Amino acid sequence: MKQAHVSTTGTVSAAGIESISGDDAKVLVAATSRVTDATGANNEPRVWRLRVLTAADREVGPAAADAAAAVLSYKPDTVTADLARAHSHLTGDFATYFDKLGTDVVVPAATGRHTSSTATVTATSVVSADSGHAVALVFVSQVTTADDLNQPHHVQQFAFGTGRGR
Repeated sequence: MKQAHVSTTGTVSAAGIESISGDDAKVLVAATSRVTDATGANNEPRVWRLRVLTAADREVGPAAADAAAAVLSYKPDTVTADLARAHSHLTGDFATYFDKLGTDVVVPAATGRHTSSTATVTATSVVSADSGHAVALVFVSQVTTADDLNQPHHVQQFAFGTGRGR
């Protein structure tokens, strides 16, 4: 490349952690490269999809998964304890909102209609992380049952979550 006077410029469009194992993570990367030759001609950009192995904070994905499952899951006979466990994952205005929602909506539905909700995290991806703050994308499959529902209600959803280091 040096002798031919060819240069390549790469741009990362997006990246997300696919999985974490031990001290390693598999990161999916979407990137574009542009090659310029000795004559100054620019070739068409090339689009790349890459899987890169890297060391990463292996606690972010599981912590986000635990929090999402706790916030979205409860059973009629344990609803108060379930909401308290969920609250332990929350802070600030959202914690206040969640407490009011729990008191006004969730507890009456769980005890009155025997409503239960089971959330299963199907995937997580760390969007960004540093020593004091992380953002994760969490994909959830949620099933809700109640006395007045003819069949379980299934929902596939996703959420961004943020957290501070402890």
